Amino acid sequence: NQTLLLMGTTNIKFIRCLWGDFDEIIPEPILDEVVYVWGQENRDKLVSQGFQCVLVSEEKIQYPNHLNKFKHKLDALKYGVNDFGRVIFLDWDVTMVKPIDNQFYTYFEGKEFMMPTYSYPVEYMDMSDFYYDPTANEWVKSQIFDMNVFGWEMDDNIILPNAGFIY
Repeated sequence: NQTLLLMGTTNIKFIRCLWGDFDEIIPEPILDEVVYVWGQENRDKLVSQGFQCVLVSEEKIQYPNHLNKFKHKLDALKYGVNDFGRVIFLDWDVTMVKPIDNQFYTYFEGKEFMMPTYSYPVEYMDMSDFYYDPTANEWVKSQIFDMNVFGWEMDDNIILPNAGFIY
């Protein structure tokens, strides 16, 4: 397996996490990865699909509030770094567009931390009920307004971290 060979030479481990109710997950691991899991039922389901898992808690949710639910990702990062040193955290909706090659790993050489960001016009902060669809409105409010405490402004934009891919 080329991925395993590359993992051995780069010393970077892919990790994911799962909390809450088990939803649609990729049917099988696509990389040599470890999943940090909240909830025994979630762990059992993932193991049955071939995933390597670490059970963090018997409880499915440690942080139930919508403002702090993403702390599960921070915990998974902490556990992953403690267990493996260098990690790449992936959300479940991150997909491979091409096979991983040696060039991929060169992007991380000499770096301590990397993650993509979202950028929204600062005017979004003055808008309420931006979308007619209530579900879209709720998403915008939770992603932009509530999460703005973790962001910053630059060139009339709100910059927010995207925790879907973290090195």
